[in-house]
Amino acid sequence: MNADPGQGQMWTEKHRPRKVEEMVGNEDSRAMFLRWLREWTPGARPALLLGPPGTGKTTLVHAAAGELGYEVLELNASDYRTKDALERRLKPAMGGVTVLGSPVLIFLDEVDGLYSRADYGGAEYLLELASSTKVPLAMAANWDDASHMPELEKASLVIRFRRVPARLMELYLKHLLRLEGVSLSDDVLRAAVRYSRGDVRAAVNSLEAAAYAGSLGSGYRDLRLTLRDAITAAAYSRSAEAAYARLRQADAQPADKIRAAYASLAMSSLGNADPERAARAFRHLSDADVLYGRIIRTRNWGLLRYLDYALAQALAGTFVAYSEYDSPYDISSRAWSEGRVLGKLIPQLAHSLHMSSGEFAAFALDAFVLWASGNEALVGRLAQIIGEDPESLMRVIESERARLLGEEAGARQRAGAADRGEAGRRAARRGSRREGRSGRAASGAGVRRRHRGSGASRTDDSFLAIPSKYSHLCLPPSTTTDPPTIT
Repeated sequence: MNADPGQGQMWTEKHRPRKVEEMVGNEDSRAMFLRWLREWTPGARPALLLGPPGTGKTTLVHAAAGELGYEVLELNASDYRTKDALERRLKPAMGGVTVLGSPVLIFLDEVDGLYSRADYGGAEYLLELASSTKVPLAMAANWDDASHMPELEKASLVIRFRRVPARLMELYLKHLLRLEGVSLSDDVLRAAVRYSRGDVRAAVNSLEAAAYAGSLGSGYRDLRLTLRDAITAAAYSRSAEAAYARLRQADAQPADKIRAAYASLAMSSLGNADPERAARAFRHLSDADVLYGRIIRTRNWGLLRYLDYALAQALAGTFVAYSEYDSPYDISSRAWSEGRVLGKLIPQLAHSLHMSSGEFAAFALDAFVLWASGNEALVGRLAQIIGEDPESLMRVIESERARLLGEEAGARQRAGAADRGEAGRRAARRGSRREGRSGRAASGAGVRRRHRGSGASRTDDSFLAIPSKYSHLCLPPSTTTDPPTIT
């Protein structure tokens, strides 16, 4: 029997342990943290939880706090780079209790990120906090080596986490299947255990996907690392080989890996701390970018494995923190020009949707590109808002669309045709403007476009239901009776 996808909560949330005893693996570490929190008194050392993602660090903090009556104030330390930002966010909790009288536990995740940005003052403030806080302070870092932050390690009670052993993981997954009333083959279950590499969260996500589909599907996609985890893991790897293995697990497009690696290196203090290492990192990053351009031109996708290795050489041992690329751009000159435009467009659209730029780039940009491609009215309005030339913005959108649909060569042909027909389009737009708003309002529900080389047409709204807040950016499209088709 398969699980019902309509039940609502994802399994990782539905079955998240609420008590420490319900967790799996790292028994000694769990007992040590629970004892620390139970016996905590003002002036006691903070707890520093070290270990890979998915081993239960965050779950343990929340479960132990719940058992002992604490309210958790959780922050991602990488999001608060400066002393002032950290102090402003934490100051309200320094009284020790909430407005309802519950004691407070401060939990700072990814504190290792502060140490790649030491010039911002966040690391120094964290040390001050560790020695003077009047409330329990728990911190977590993604890897078990704290040698790059020795002062914090010395000032803290270090609790180390290991990846969950395969046998324990298999027993836990079988327990979840019984709770859900789901049957899966032993082969699928063992594959989930094997490919999760001791990461409970990844294993549960994949098990849920397999329960819906009846198998793990192609590539074990849900067992792979997020881009944030992959970049962080690569940066904290001691060898290029280990970094390469992590990057190969990344659930991200090659261009996104390059952008994220560039942003993470550029936002770090590596250039000040170790200029020679920074120079080597950017040299390897440049090699990766050149190689990616060659892959796109020749369509030789087998070269992608070498791209990951070049990125691994760039990141391994740098200990930089993952950074959201607020202005996602490629490093080569042609792509940089496109990225400059996207860097202005993405924040504008993200703000309208109440999303961060990183969230929009990750989850909504592709759909927006497909929806906006060829919609000159929409692109013209957006170009006016961000202060760009409409033709430049349209070329960028068409280039991104070609990347998504694997039509790079076709995109170049369309870009050339767009340049040659620029005068004609401008004349057409002048004629359209003279028709006035009444003519536009009568134009119906979908702009009809016919794809090069096919007889299929589609409506522009077949990819994304744009919220009403975008309605002022585009003209009402014309009606069409053709079914939406992607070629």
